[in-house]
Amino acid sequence: MPDQSFDPVFRRSCFGILKRFSAVFLTAAMVVAAPYAPAWANDTSKTTGTSSPAVLTGNGAFYTTPSILSPDDQALYRSIFDLQADGKWRQADALIKELENPILMGHVLFQRYMHPTAYRSRYAELRDWMAAYADHPDATRIYKLAKKRQGNAAAPKKPVPARGIYGGAPQRPSLPKAPKRSAATKKMVGDFFKIVDRQMRRRNPDRAEKRYWAMERLNILAPHEAAKALGKVTFAHFFDGDDHKALLLAKMATDLSPDYAEDARWYGGLAAWRYGDCATALDLFSGISHSPMAGSWQRSAGAYWAARSAQSCGRFKAVTAHLRLAAKERETFYGLIAMRQLALDPGYDWTVPPPDDAQLKTILKNASVRRAIALVEIGESLRADLELRLALGRSNRKDWPVLAAFAAQLKLPASQLRVARALRDADLPIALHYPLPDWAPDGGFTVDRAIVFASCGKNHSFLRGPYPMWGRLA
Repeated sequence: MPDQSFDPVFRRSCFGILKRFSAVFLTAAMVVAAPYAPAWANDTSKTTGTSSPAVLTGNGAFYTTPSILSPDDQALYRSIFDLQADGKWRQADALIKELENPILMGHVLFQRYMHPTAYRSRYAELRDWMAAYADHPDATRIYKLAKKRQGNAAAPKKPVPARGIYGGAPQRPSLPKAPKRSAATKKMVGDFFKIVDRQMRRRNPDRAEKRYWAMERLNILAPHEAAKALGKVTFAHFFDGDDHKALLLAKMATDLSPDYAEDARWYGGLAAWRYGDCATALDLFSGISHSPMAGSWQRSAGAYWAARSAQSCGRFKAVTAHLRLAAKERETFYGLIAMRQLALDPGYDWTVPPPDDAQLKTILKNASVRRAIALVEIGESLRADLELRLALGRSNRKDWPVLAAFAAQLKLPASQLRVARALRDADLPIALHYPLPDWAPDGGFTVDRAIVFASCGKNHSFLRGPYPMWGRLA
């Protein structure tokens, strides 16, 4: 049976990262992780799904998930999925008759009806599936296919709805309102930023800068908009190797709108560092570390590089002060490095509190949760993750932390991470923010798996927008 331990996109991302790891990144990662890594971080063995998933609790004991399937049914379901993957329907039907618990028959029939080559489903089969399993993952796919093959027959039952669980980057302070403008002026400003981004993608910093000066002459950009635009142009010149121009534009952006010039300060600081001007680099990086508009990753990056710049200038008191600033952001890359250099223990607690009896009783009432447990028991973790996402979408928000802990217990990373991001401001155990998929490459890990999984979880953000995320350059 093919490995289905997590989302295929996540898997492809991990394979790409394993191929592209550089020695520089690995060195930095080991410096960060080595002294304080949790016990699981250095486990390089290949893990597989088990019939009794367990999670470390606060008292050092392991809490075992309630069992759904008997050992005989677990073996039968594994064989059924394997046979159906090869299109062996008669053999699969013979085993289906031996099942005691039909809880996963919706998934069994979905695999059959949606087989890419070996089975063509009839409308009556699809209609009956919707009548019985409209609350299952991918019910929408069955429904759409049924509608295509409906003809003059009665319409199939519609899928049971579930709301989406969304979450992403930490919320940053909002930008000030732009001045009142006509529709034409609003369009002009929007088009300006699009053109600047396009010229950046084409590696044309001079053309991007010319667009800025044209807009500056019209005097229609608010100060914070001008600072943001200059930040983009500063980036373009820095990557083109023109440190002098990048420095000039960064200083302009800082003068125009100090609170909204973090991008210009970042690339201007890197340009000053590369240029050998440690004093200017210190000033620009330090400004980021104190900016009220900067996010935690920006503040820690600015503070850490301010410390490096201060050391280069021989200002050793400023080194310690800025390292302490960076260390306050203990879940960021530069925050971890700063803590390591200050010999500080992050004090992470990697335990996950198990649900109490009342919470367990509540979540087990959810059919998707019960199916997710059964799917994990037979090694179908990808299907289980889809089920738990449905459970989240059909439950109250107050139950999400318990379901996130349960997802961690079942080693279902997509569901766990989705809840953790959606409840980023809630007081969740830190372990819930860092999923540990039940997966390993053939031959085991050759690098710390915590670093690989962290990169996999973040990789989709690396190419979002016209320039890299904070910290990637350094």
